[in-house]
Amino acid sequence: MILFFFISQLMAAQLTLDQVHSKVLKDMPLIIEAEEKMRAARGNLQGMEGAFDFTIKAKTMNQFENKYDNQQHDAQVYKQTSVLGSRLYLGHRGGTGKFPDYYGGKVTTSVGEMYAGFEVPLLRDRAMDSFRLNRLRASRGVDYAKVEVQQKSLDILLKSSQVYWKWVASGQKLRVLTSWVKTAEARQEFLAKKVKAGDTSEIKLTDNRRSLAKRKADVVKGQREFTQASQELALYIQEEAPLDLVPIEIPITKETLDAISDSDRDTLPVFRLLKIEKDILAFERELAISQTLPDLSLGVEGSRELGGASLPVLREDPDQLRVGLKIEIPIENRKARGKFREVRGKMGALEQRALWLEREWGTVVAQNRVGLTTTREQLSLLESEVSDTVRMAQAEQGRLKQGDGDVFFVNIREQDEAEARLRMIETRALHEFLITERFALDGSWSKFLLSSEKN
Repeated sequence: MILFFFISQLMAAQLTLDQVHSKVLKDMPLIIEAEEKMRAARGNLQGMEGAFDFTIKAKTMNQFENKYDNQQHDAQVYKQTSVLGSRLYLGHRGGTGKFPDYYGGKVTTSVGEMYAGFEVPLLRDRAMDSFRLNRLRASRGVDYAKVEVQQKSLDILLKSSQVYWKWVASGQKLRVLTSWVKTAEARQEFLAKKVKAGDTSEIKLTDNRRSLAKRKADVVKGQREFTQASQELALYIQEEAPLDLVPIEIPITKETLDAISDSDRDTLPVFRLLKIEKDILAFERELAISQTLPDLSLGVEGSRELGGASLPVLREDPDQLRVGLKIEIPIENRKARGKFREVRGKMGALEQRALWLEREWGTVVAQNRVGLTTTREQLSLLESEVSDTVRMAQAEQGRLKQGDGDVFFVNIREQDEAEARLRMIETRALHEFLITERFALDGSWSKFLLSSEKN
């Protein structure tokens, strides 16, 4: 029971990969930077929505002449809409005083007249205009920024996983090297007593001292590599993790991994970003096509004179209805045709990038599958090798204690054991990193990040 409690406390003190991931997702500056960019994108969308706000404009003009003194005013509320690019307006205007006959249409009652109308494009700007394009681009820009947060998070998770397993491997290797030194130190004391008693030759003590110096040099190298790995990990968890936090063992994930499908691939942020870019270019192409058409628009306006019967009647009919058409035909139209060619070129370039990303993803998936298969085969062979080297090292150590062995062969056997253990550690760490890479490739982490955002 006491042993179980000691082991559980020791395991609790170990730094796990989940703890590292939790830390980086919460405090990583690069992820926070991406989140701030998302807020900026939302602000940009709000700004683009402003193109469809109600707007008030007003103007007034007073004319002072000996013959024609008059006052004019016009106040209007208008709104650009997203329905077929139309524009609605409602206003009040007035014109009092003396006007020349040719300006008679500006004369109103003293109360003025109300008017309302709309303008709607019939060709250019009907399917798409700059107002709608800017709003659509900003809306997809928000989606793009959201996915970029997930992409940055995914990159950080993968990179921190790589650094974590490097830190674990270097820590476990340092423990093996340190244990290797302690074994040689104990033997040095044993041989020193044997030499002093005249039971063995001085050369054996010298040979062991040489081996001990080499092992200590390896420990110094291992300490440097572990310190550097701790410093690299500190970039993600904001503090250096000591050797005590390194897990005692690397548990091997042995679950069966299914093939990654195209639907899994499409959940990855990089492919979702690509789709958003395609959507934006599709909107731009729609506008470019629209701009190649003539500008033909229909305007309809109705007005009514205000005032009661006591006011002078200036018009036989106080209600007016005006309908007009406006047309503009560009002759060369180089601007619209140039924009269309630009968008078409961008779409072609995006298609090529999509082909490359799919090819690159397929290659990485294949490499990951090969890596997992071969590391699992290696681990099976290394387990057998470690077991055999341990038995052989113990046999040579026993022979030396009985006076029938040689220090040189003992060191060789112990070195074989240490090197096998180091290779085992490196292979286990590589295998577990490949597992985490698999999670990044098959969309598991992407789905997790997406569900976390929704929650």
